[in-house]
Amino acid sequence: MSERINEKFIPLKENGQRRTHIKIEVGYNLGGHNWATGKIEKRGYYLYVTPIARYFHENGCYSESYTGFSGVKQCVKECQRRGKKAEEEAIQNADAIQNQLVEYVCNANGLETEESEC
Repeated sequence: MSERINEKFIPLKENGQRRTHIKIEVGYNLGGHNWATGKIEKRGYYLYVTPIARYFHENGCYSESYTGFSGVKQCVKECQRRGKKAEEEAIQNADAIQNQLVEYVCNANGLETEESEC
């Protein structure tokens, strides 16, 4: 289980996959066994980078959809419990590597950002 702390969106250029943004999130994960991958995950803060389709609706709400296993995550700060200091350090660590993960996700999915990061 993961609790999201910080999120950003990078617009994508038109593509045949109908993906509109790259979603970048930092979240705290309790760790343990991941049933999808069969691996044991560390407890701590993770950076998640995922291509999504983001739709805005007339009532001011929006919805998001994604394709499973199209994004990546990386542990940016291993720790046993949440804390303000650890959270700030995790966000700084995530900012330092997010461009590499955005580029990886774009290349793996055949996407380009409007900001030409990929």
